[in-house]
Amino acid sequence: MVQAKLNRLRSFGVELNPLLQFVAQTKLNSWDIYPKNLLKAYYCLDYGKVASPPEFLKSDHHFKKGVLNNLLKIKYAVDSYSPRNEEQTEIKNLLRLAFSSILIESSNLKRSPCLGYDKTKIVHDDAPMTLFDQKVHIIAEDLRSLQKDFKHCIFTKSEVACCNSMEFVFPKRYDLVITSPPYMNGLDYVINYKIEMAWLDFISSQKDAKKIKDQMVVCDNVSKGLIKFFSISKKRYVNHWIDEIKQNIKKNIQTRGAYRRMDMPEIVHKYFDDMYNIMENVYRAMNKGGRFVLVVGDSLIADVYVPTDIIIAKIGQDLGLKIEKVELARNRRSGQIRSYRLRESILTLKK
Repeated sequence: MVQAKLNRLRSFGVELNPLLQFVAQTKLNSWDIYPKNLLKAYYCLDYGKVASPPEFLKSDHHFKKGVLNNLLKIKYAVDSYSPRNEEQTEIKNLLRLAFSSILIESSNLKRSPCLGYDKTKIVHDDAPMTLFDQKVHIIAEDLRSLQKDFKHCIFTKSEVACCNSMEFVFPKRYDLVITSPPYMNGLDYVINYKIEMAWLDFISSQKDAKKIKDQMVVCDNVSKGLIKFFSISKKRYVNHWIDEIKQNIKKNIQTRGAYRRMDMPEIVHKYFDDMYNIMENVYRAMNKGGRFVLVVGDSLIADVYVPTDIIIAKIGQDLGLKIEKVELARNRRSGQIRSYRLRESILTLKK
């Protein structure tokens, strides 16, 4: 969407995770904020008090004591900034964005790509203050560059809705749709961003996080109850490829005697059912002659190969889309068998 705006193309995005919707919306719609006004607000922040950490998170494990105290000072300072007009509201959003971007860097955690502890990491007590200062000044410099080199596109309209693209009613019809949906793996996008989601007050409990995760394209640590309900659902996408893959996965799990999820065949099925529901909804919002581009990765599940790109292409055909091309983006390695080569593909469908 940033590239679309740089090309003076109006764009519309959909994001279910409220944190990521906030990041995208702020990044796209603050190009007219004068850097000096951002910095003026930053220099006037009040660090005299501390905020409260998210109650449901183990913040004393996530951060060293001195680091945590400084993060709580920054949170109080940003939260207590009271905007009086639209420009100051955008400035506050930029300050919140800068704050969210330093949380993991200031923590005892790392993403590689999943969120986990890093025992070798050294974080000094003053790291939050230093990182926050650096980030705000980087944003100010970005704004200077945009206002100098891209004046012509600053006010090109870009909007990101916080909603579920399986059911959202799109306001217009589109010539080009681009997405990279979650891959069929164990990467939990809610857990991976729970620190930022909680510290920016988008969630206040594990229940809030679960509610968001249950709406997303399924991953393999989804709740068992959701998969059990799906398994008895009568209205779901089916084709013979999925049926064969499910049978092979089930057979291999039985042969092994144990697997990380015994209900993996149904998780695989729900993944493609979720993708069908998204693609069906997007199809209705496309102009005739419009293109739907998806960047997808295949998978190896219980030693069974799952050609995700080909199955999604088949879903597109079932919906009435023409397969225009399937391109290899890069080779990947399986997380289960490192020597097993997987691929990432760019799939282009045309209406």
